[in-house]
Amino acid sequence: MSEQQQGAAAVAAPVTPATLAEAAVLVDAAGQAGVPVLLVGDPGIGKSSMLTALAAARGMHLEIVTASVHDPADFNGMPMIDRDGRFVFEPPAWARRAQAAGVSQVVFDEMNTAPLTVQAALLRVVLEGVVGEITLDRARFVAAMNPVDVAVGGIPLPAPTANRFLHVHVLPDVAEWTSGLLSGWDTTVPVQLATEPDVATQAAVTGQVAAFIAARPDLLSALPADPVAASGPWPSPRSWEHVVKVLPRIGDGAGTSGGGADLSRIRVVEGLVGRAAADAFFTFVEETDLPDPVAVLSGAVVVDWGTERADRVLALLGAFTAAARHDPGLYPPAVGVLEALVGAGREDVAAPAVKALMATRPAGVPVERDLLAKFLPLLQRAGKLS
Repeated sequence: MSEQQQGAAAVAAPVTPATLAEAAVLVDAAGQAGVPVLLVGDPGIGKSSMLTALAAARGMHLEIVTASVHDPADFNGMPMIDRDGRFVFEPPAWARRAQAAGVSQVVFDEMNTAPLTVQAALLRVVLEGVVGEITLDRARFVAAMNPVDVAVGGIPLPAPTANRFLHVHVLPDVAEWTSGLLSGWDTTVPVQLATEPDVATQAAVTGQVAAFIAARPDLLSALPADPVAASGPWPSPRSWEHVVKVLPRIGDGAGTSGGGADLSRIRVVEGLVGRAAADAFFTFVEETDLPDPVAVLSGAVVVDWGTERADRVLALLGAFTAAARHDPGLYPPAVGVLEALVGAGREDVAAPAVKALMATRPAGVPVERDLLAKFLPLLQRAGKLS
């Protein structure tokens, strides 16, 4: 099978399902990261109740909009002439309420039974938060739907719509349901919710994703030809960027099943790029087995740059770049790693990361011209510099 065929096949398998409590963690993590979520599950299993409980736990206003009974103007805005004679798009009442509330969770229900014109109108809303003339910059967006074979008039989502979401498939759980029934549903949302990632965690994930795509460029963008597969999660530059945003927020204790945080991490990547691409990614992560990038830069972990594997070097340099972007104080030791690689005669291994790392140079820090000169021939041959 060619790399192109492998990439196309990387979206066929379904994602690992979650209980309501596990889904709440994923919805919360994605909401913090500004990534919209698509909840898929049979009718009556408690999707709406879980979202209501999650909004209450976070102190957010909840706005539920049934997409299937609305027109495109309810998301694009109603065209009209204002008092000054200007042509504007007046936002609907639900958007005004969400804006006035500040931090809010906006749920678009029955997503796959809405007309395609309505789904198209929702694209900008879920990605940019723009509704008519206003921007809901403090809103978290969730879409919910029943599976296509269950929903009345349900249709597979178009590929551009599907690719904007973290797909979370929810299944009822007997223990969760009986516990909720007996406690009045106070345990629907787990105590462990998503947290803001630290620099080391964010940097590690960024480096892993960058190095993985460098090793598997066929999985950067793999739009499936099958419309049904394209209505689920599949790899694209946007969905991999969403992985970088959401995955670091899944910490220890996430979820409630035996898999804990590891299983929640799998669901995040599967729900954004598909199961096969996720399997390939986690295999790569396990094989590279990166140390904490901040610990390496601080000297707490020592790496022999003369003998370190090329794939691990590339992943670590990506992590260093991400770390330096978040903490300018980490830029000098990251440059020191480049110098160590040059000293070990490994310019060819380090060259792919040089331009990105130097782009994080703090203001006022001069360009390391002598160091950069050692990479120029390689970068020019690779087309990275003119």
